[in-house]
Amino acid sequence: MDGQTAIYDACFRGDLEVVKALAAAGADPTIPNNDGTNCLIIASYLGKFEVVKWLLTLDAIREKINTEDENGETVLQLAIDCKKDAIATLLREHGAE
Repeated sequence: MDGQTAIYDACFRGDLEVVKALAAAGADPTIPNNDGTNCLIIASYLGKFEVVKWLLTLDAIREKINTEDENGETVLQLAIDCKKDAIATLLREHGAE
């Protein structure tokens, strides 16, 4: 699974309830897969707005909002490139550059 965690997989699927349950059980949504992609990046890239919105309530996510993936792209750059305008706006509201 390329280093993907259960919480990463739930974000990939857009399953907010599972994401919340895993986080409550101690899963770390900031852990990247082997490509440097974390939960916020994959949820943003795939347009999982509610998951992104919830992830942004977590201090650990907001602290790493400008982390780059292995290609040197930030979550905001990916959202813009993928034309996820609502997510890009939300990310900017939370300090993404």
